Amino acid sequence: MQSSRSILLAAIMTLLMIEDVFAGITIHFRGEAKDAAAVDTISDDACSQAAKNQWRCERISGDQIRRLDPITAKSLAELDNSLDLSEARGVVIYMHEMAEPLYLVFGKSLKTANFVKTQFAGAKVHIRAVELLRTVKPHFSSLEVEDEGQYWHTNNRKQLEEELHAVNLLIARMRAEKR
Repeated sequence: MQSSRSILLAAIMTLLMIEDVFAGITIHFRGEAKDAAAVDTISDDACSQAAKNQWRCERISGDQIRRLDPITAKSLAELDNSLDLSEARGVVIYMHEMAEPLYLVFGKSLKTANFVKTQFAGAKVHIRAVELLRTVKPHFSSLEVEDEGQYWHTNNRKQLEEELHAVNLLIARMRAEKR
């Protein structure tokens, strides 16, 4: 039986062979806020956690979401079964110049589903992103997190650093082979 790490590395290799992409360790999350008030609490708590980390946090809503991040807009449309984002709201957190922004945005159904790549920002940013999700978790009726770095489930920084290093080596090798 293959380990999750070997499966992840094989998948990244396949992606890199198919097209020139920047693959990397990503945190995927999917959940539903307990109620409408919980969306505001999640946003407040996420921005408070962001401030502690000296990250920029902005409230976003409606069509502003579509302009900032079409992927998030598409996810919300699928969750709500509607293209109408007029009731969608949440926050976007800019964690690090080498990490994707974290969109914690909810549609009319109070559901969210998104991901944030932290590969190039390092273990510290990855861990703080996980901590942020843990901070807001009590305000969700359900929250599922799939952390490709395994930190969400293990709290093992060394394992996370090994995963990040392995992917960095793989990316470097693939780039060298393309030259």
